[in-house]
Amino acid sequence: MINLNPISFDNFIRDLAPFNKDTIELDLTEVNFISPAALTQLSALCHAFHKEKKKITVKLNVEIGSYLVRSGFVRSIRSVAKVEPEEIANDSYYENLRGTNSLLIEVTKMKYLAYLPRLLDRIVSVLHTKLEYTKNEAFDIGSALSEICQNIHDHNDGIMGFIAMQVYTKGKNKFLEIGVSDFGQGLAATLKRNEKNPGLRSNYEAIEFATKAGTSEFNDPTRGKGLYHLLRIIYKHSGLVQIHSGDGKVRYRKDRRTKWDGTVPNLPGVHIVLELRVKKYFEKRLDRV
Repeated sequence: MINLNPISFDNFIRDLAPFNKDTIELDLTEVNFISPAALTQLSALCHAFHKEKKKITVKLNVEIGSYLVRSGFVRSIRSVAKVEPEEIANDSYYENLRGTNSLLIEVTKMKYLAYLPRLLDRIVSVLHTKLEYTKNEAFDIGSALSEICQNIHDHNDGIMGFIAMQVYTKGKNKFLEIGVSDFGQGLAATLKRNEKNPGLRSNYEAIEFATKAGTSEFNDPTRGKGLYHLLRIIYKHSGLVQIHSGDGKVRYRKDRRTKWDGTVPNLPGVHIVLELRVKKYFEKRLDRV
């Protein structure tokens, strides 16, 4: 069986390629776990295929099917893909549970920015009450996520994004994973629209440049702070940020940076993963240093 997370997702998608056919089948029958970030990436990929006029079928297995319905994934792709078997895809019961678990944000289409404040309020609340961040720290993280989500609408015409979150409480240490994905033009294409930005030779260079303060498609000194602030936050709180755009991917941690350039699937859009642990976890680690 397969676990899909922000790292293994790439190998899974590469094994399913090529996607140059008119009919695409995403076979999840051997998958027994999918993290929030992988769910948002799958949702964005299905919508990207639909935009290209492809017919998509997503196959589920019984064991994980109910979770994928509960997580909002099936709802996010229902309009663009056929889900099999149909009896698993029925989400009428789980719709009544949507929004009732404080540790879960189901896969949510960010079609309108009006949805965003409510989602960010839930994330800020979880960071403060469950992961023990101060209110100011939680709002700081929420502010960075807000700009990242805003960018999806500002940099892409008619493209929606997807967001999902889950807090994992098994074991000694709680941790949170947030996934934000879209199926737009990607960082390199949008940054090149601003003539003041330097020439970017690869998607990796675009990712690295996008994490610098003030980097934006727009000539506006108030913009281009989302990814910069997100990295500053994870370095401070021993977290993790992963950014995938085109065929480039970089995974940032306080203790190291891992890059993949030209060795990961060339995905449309931008895909961002944020992981943070309960605050007392990394404070105890710092005390032992």
